[in-house]
Amino acid sequence: MKMHTIRLGMLLGAPAVPILFAALAIAAPGLNEFGATMYEDENFQDTPCPIRFRQNIPDLNRFEFGNQADSMRWRIPRGWCLVLFDRPNYQTPLLVVDGIGSIRDLENGKNSRGKDLNIEDKFESVGWYPARQVATDPAFRYAQRVR
Repeated sequence: MKMHTIRLGMLLGAPAVPILFAALAIAAPGLNEFGATMYEDENFQDTPCPIRFRQNIPDLNRFEFGNQADSMRWRIPRGWCLVLFDRPNYQTPLLVVDGIGSIRDLENGKNSRGKDLNIEDKFESVGWYPARQVATDPAFRYAQRVR
């Protein structure tokens, strides 16, 4: 399994401190913390990219994980949503997830309405938003939802 190293300073604007993604990883399959984990391959295989609750990532490419996700698991607290975007800096929302769930194959998975997602390898940024904002802000109108 490949390990990605990130720099805490990239996330917090502080001096750079190396941290292994594995140290931030959310235990899977038994998610016991709020957050999400994206994987490079279908069925939760290969390199994980953990996303802790309220950890916004404006550019996944900085961590060599942009356009890499093929599967994901999540545990989102009530009142919040995780939004995955097609472009860096939170542009073009593609997918909104909430609750507890997983998608084994982002290309062949289904959204909340039973339609094919077909969004494998398309995420370049992720952000946490209050569910009320996602429900009312027109910017999120066309994003697919998975619950």
